[in-house]
Amino acid sequence: MTERRPVLLADVAQVTTGADTPSRYVWHGQAEAGADGKSVFVERPAVTIQVSKKQGENAPTVANAVMARVGELQGQLIPSDVRVTETRNYGATANDKANQLIKKLIFATLSVVALVWLTLAAARRSSSGSRWCSRSPPPSSPRGPGASP
Repeated sequence: MTERRPVLLADVAQVTTGADTPSRYVWHGQAEAGADGKSVFVERPAVTIQVSKKQGENAPTVANAVMARVGELQGQLIPSDVRVTETRNYGATANDKANQLIKKLIFATLSVVALVWLTLAAARRSSSGSRWCSRSPPPSSPRGPGASP
């Protein structure tokens, strides 16, 4: 309040309804070969689409199905002069991580099997002359057989 009068927003700022009209929403840029053979960075207007999978669905399967459907729509619903570019594919990332995990699990399993096999082979070699659970014969009497106490 100034001089017992409220300060209005219009007194200190310009108030308009709605957002400014953007000059561009999304642009996609990539390097292309120029006329002189040098690489030139070219930007074009773009439309982005994000597709999310439902919980429990296989991410690589969903991503492959979406890209297959986009390929089918190219030239029909999507004009043929529109370039479709996949910028992110979390399905491929998830598939790569799963494959890497499987390889590591196989390696770990084979390592454990080899270690157990080598340990058993070494134990067998060290005990080749003796038995594992052998009983020694009862001691004989020092007086000889048939001697009475």
